[in-house]
This record gives sequence, structure tokens and C-alpha cells, in this order.
Amino acid sequence: MFNKKQKEECALALGLSLEELDAFARRYRGHLNKHLKHESLSINIILLGFSLLKKVKEASEQPPKPQINFGTLSNEALKKYGVEILELSREGYGATRLCKAMRERHNAVISKSTMERFLRLNKEEVKHGKSTGEQ
Repeated sequence: MFNKKQKEECALALGLSLEELDAFARRYRGHLNKHLKHESLSINIILLGFSLLKKVKEASEQPPKPQINFGTLSNEALKKYGVEILELSREGYGATRLCKAMRERHNAVISKSTMERFLRLNKEEVKHGKSTGEQ
């Protein structure tokens, strides 16, 4: 069951009053029940979906992820752990040490030459600390 605070948060996220939110949830439930026919939805299930709006809005307000230059590199581990690699590189890790760290932490195999090319492509981000939004 949603408590009053959670309903207020949902209403605030949608820009509605509590009464408008309740009326909307009832009408929306009727609409979905009419069209789904498989099983009935409760108001709480619908409101739970709307409570995610707040989380989505908060996530969109966070600073954007850094622009990492991959060039022609197609290594999936680089794409997945690129931000972490750049952060470790700023801490003083070299290509060999980064390869070893990725293998130990994530079981990701990245060759030294690929790591060196990635670091060369992103040397400005490493120098200026752009990967975490620092200036």
C-alpha cells in the first residue's frame, strides 16, 4: 500500500494534486483493465510505475557521462569499463597495470597495445580529469 508521502511524491512528479492523482489512477486502471483482459491491475501497481518517474527525473538531472573517444577500437571491455580505465589512468596506472587491473577486477582481457591506443586517444580526458566531470 502506498503511504501518503509516496502518493505526494508521485503527485509532485506528475504535477498533480492528490485528488487528481487518485482520479487519474482510477481512470487509468479502468482503461488498462479494459484493454488488457488478462488480469486486473491494482491502483498500487499503477502508482508504483509512476513513482519511477521521480527516479527517472533525478537520473536525468545528473551530469552526462563523459565523451570517451574509442576511435576504431571495438573491444567490448573497453567500452564497458572505459570510465573506470580513465579514472585509474589519472591515478597513475600505466597500460600494463591497467590491463592487469581489468583482468583481476572484471575478468576482462585487454591487450597492452589496445590499452595504449585507448589511452592515446583519450589523453586529454586523462590530463584534465574530464571523465568524472572535474575541471
